Amino acid sequence: MKKVLVIEDNEMTVEIYKLIFGKYIPEVEVEYIDNGEEAVERVTKNGFDLLIADYNLGHPEINGMDIARLTYPLGKPIIIVSGHKFIPKLTLVLRYWDMINKVSFINKPFKIKNLISHIQKQLNRPTTSLTDMFDIITNSL
Repeated sequence: MKKVLVIEDNEMTVEIYKLIFGKYIPEVEVEYIDNGEEAVERVTKNGFDLLIADYNLGHPEINGMDIARLTYPLGKPIIIVSGHKFIPKLTLVLRYWDMINKVSFINKPFKIKNLISHIQKQLNRPTTSLTDMFDIITNSL
């Protein structure tokens, strides 16, 4: 079973995610976190197949892009959801250019069909297991 980590601090948006996963993508296990600090801990300790993070988590030091940056080296798909049209993409270009082809963006308010399509596409993308990634890194030294 695939695992998804959703990082969202807006309760109404969390309820929308629960409805979407329950009705349209019930075959995945979903964990919801509402703050950046806990998300950093979960991202670095727990395995998951997809990260969906709100760009603005209401925490001045940790936003969804920061959490995505921690996740990116694990080779897992990332979807950033934001009410901002340009700030997340501009942040990616200016600070995290190496992630540009690995991160998907969805603007709020999102269309449910668009979100479902992004989630399914990312969940079906081949990823590298942590064991394989360790082997690749150690063999390249």
